[in-house]
Amino acid sequence: MQDYAAARRTMVDCQVRTFDVTDLSVIAAFDVTPREIYAPAGREAMAYADVAIPLDGAPGRVMLPPLVLARMLQSFGPLDGLKVLEIGAGTGYGSALLARLGAKVTALESDDGLAAAAKINLERDGVAGVQVVTGALANGYAANAPYDAILLNGGYEVLPDALLQQLADGGALVAIEVSGAASRIVIQRRASGVNSRAVIVNAWAPVLDGFARKPEFTF
Repeated sequence: MQDYAAARRTMVDCQVRTFDVTDLSVIAAFDVTPREIYAPAGREAMAYADVAIPLDGAPGRVMLPPLVLARMLQSFGPLDGLKVLEIGAGTGYGSALLARLGAKVTALESDDGLAAAAKINLERDGVAGVQVVTGALANGYAANAPYDAILLNGGYEVLPDALLQQLADGGALVAIEVSGAASRIVIQRRASGVNSRAVIVNAWAPVLDGFARKPEFTF
């Protein structure tokens, strides 16, 4: 039987910490959140590997590698008490981490099966403070807006304006920007109606549904 606690400790020490993740609250959240609970059935042994784990029944959707998600969460700074929208909640792992960082989480998922799994997994993990909702990812979830932070749990080529409008003044959005063969974690901040953007580090994720650039036709 696999020792998941030991595997989790190794993941934190050999993946998360070595990817320039120094925020102790982020490290602590990864240290106590059982990723194997959130892994798809039959893939629990992959839970602590440095890989993107495909999510069954949802083509193009993955659990991001732990080190990538850790770096994204660290980019926000303190999240305690803040309203956070997670887009592409998947099986709920990112939601659990956000909740353990003290955030009030709206977890948006477009796939009904994944949303149901997220609710079950969060309950098994004893996580409170997460509202799992369903809908098109690119639309965000205006009912709970504005948000202090938005986490895009995947990649994008284009960010819908409607989504940026759901950020509170002073809020931040963290996502993986994909442009051709290049991809990187970026943070976009909104202040006085003006958006600014900064690159954090190179990382990859598949582009989420609704966030791809529309093909341009040439004649």
